[in-house]
Amino acid sequence: MHNESTWQHGIGRLALVAWIFVLVVGLAVAWAVYKSLTPPSDRYAVTGTFPTCPDRPSCVSSVDTNEVHAIAPLAYCGEAESVPAALATALQATPGFKSLQGEDNYLHAVFVTPTMRYRDDLELLVRDTGRIDVRSVSRVGYRDFGVNRERVEDLRARFAAVNDCP
Repeated sequence: MHNESTWQHGIGRLALVAWIFVLVVGLAVAWAVYKSLTPPSDRYAVTGTFPTCPDRPSCVSSVDTNEVHAIAPLAYCGEAESVPAALATALQATPGFKSLQGEDNYLHAVFVTPTMRYRDDLELLVRDTGRIDVRSVSRVGYRDFGVNRERVEDLRARFAAVNDCP
């Protein structure tokens, strides 16, 4: 009788540990889904200042001076007013493109990674000086294995093909 009670007590503890484990994993998954569906709060559209990158390598920005995050801005020739439409065309042709919002000289695009379906945000700010500031940042995760940098370079090439600069 004593052995059966001890056995049942052990099963009860094991069930409690399993429930705690499931709860922790469930909360972690819920947090990741929430972060993946929520755009960054430091976007230009929210703050009025073009952002640098957070302290993780899954981001590139043309206004960041840290060598891990720094990337050259895009450039354009001609009138600034025609640039957002050309950028929108190039963005929509970029792999993983999901959605685009913007007004005047600012564009915000969302991309979805193919395997894990993570969402990344890409911002573009067209300046009157021929410069286009760019930031691409992952919503979830510490590393991106160069995905954001590759996306910006791909966009740079696509935009250069439609922007007639000498």
